[in-house]
Amino acid sequence: MFSKQLAQSLIKKSLLFFVVLIVFTFGMMNFCFAESQAQTKALEGLETSGASMKSTGAVNVLTIISKAISFLITILGVYFLVSLVRAGFMWMTAGGEVEDVTKAKKIIFSSAIGMIICIGAYSISSYVVGSVANLMTKQ
Repeated sequence: MFSKQLAQSLIKKSLLFFVVLIVFTFGMMNFCFAESQAQTKALEGLETSGASMKSTGAVNVLTIISKAISFLITILGVYFLVSLVRAGFMWMTAGGEVEDVTKAKKIIFSSAIGMIICIGAYSISSYVVGSVANLMTKQ
């Protein structure tokens, strides 16, 4: 069986691997889609320049706020997902020790509650920002 130090070392290494993988994946997404984004921006150039002059500053602020909230909630969701995987690994390597299993169960329960809160927060913020944006554009 695994010793406690080996299990903790594996947990730390796997968490580091997942963090590096996530950072690399998100970093490469912008790099890989740079050409298609540039082509899309070039085609929409004249249309968006006229439309952006009509928009108010409040809608732009709402867009920035909604993207910031979405980014933060995404980061929290990834954190809870990594925490869930870590707790599952901790449970699998507990070796029958009751206190390690109960600790892993608590982490899994907390991660599930955190994911539910993140999904609820995203839903509420999306609805509120969308409603405010609709009210701003109707004026």
